[in-house]
Amino acid sequence: MTILHANSIHKSYRTGKKHLKVLSDINLEISKGDFVTIMGPSGCGKSTLLNILGTLDKPDEGDLSLCSKNVSQLSDTALSKFRNQHIGFVFQFHHLLPEFTAEENILIPARIAGNQFESKHKAQELFEYFGLKERKDHFPLQLSGGERQRLALCRALVNEPDILLADEPTGNLDTGNANKLIEYLNNLRNEFKQTILITTHNPDVAKEGNIRLILENGTLQTNNLFENP
Repeated sequence: MTILHANSIHKSYRTGKKHLKVLSDINLEISKGDFVTIMGPSGCGKSTLLNILGTLDKPDEGDLSLCSKNVSQLSDTALSKFRNQHIGFVFQFHHLLPEFTAEENILIPARIAGNQFESKHKAQELFEYFGLKERKDHFPLQLSGGERQRLALCRALVNEPDILLADEPTGNLDTGNANKLIEYLNNLRNEFKQTILITTHNPDVAKEGNIRLILENGTLQTNNLFENP
């Protein structure tokens, strides 16, 4: 089952009189249960690509389909609803709301979707799964960096999205917490067939995908760094 299909995506920005081409003829197909890693240095366009694939930004050219729906044809209101129901996001910075408890932060996407009360049981399952059961009434400032990022992951999963998009999710973590987060992501794929797409500049993270790509000169190429000689 195809979850995401991107066809000939192009994206440029104008800075003064200059025309900066960021993405050029991006083609990508992701099926249910895939763990896709896209590697590339800072500034190569990884975040721009993820924002387009996550419907937070629009390409200059090309088509994007998610869950068999051409999202480019949706109105802004319909697109926001679709995004909330089908896509989970995790960023390098956790973006937790400091005045809300851990449980309240997790339930924000469910509140937006109008199913906050129905999702409380799912939130408790996520707390247990990610080892945060004793932290649900804590505020973000009372949590460690690793706990905050796991909480952000819980928030991304509470609406049971078809695809999880993560932009440098280990970028602000030490090695131990980064490894733990990747272990959780692998378990999500192996146990629950969660579809995952990660952007990263870290080769140790990039090698975890069953589909490994490099974003270079605005195009996606197969990542050959991990092939056996």
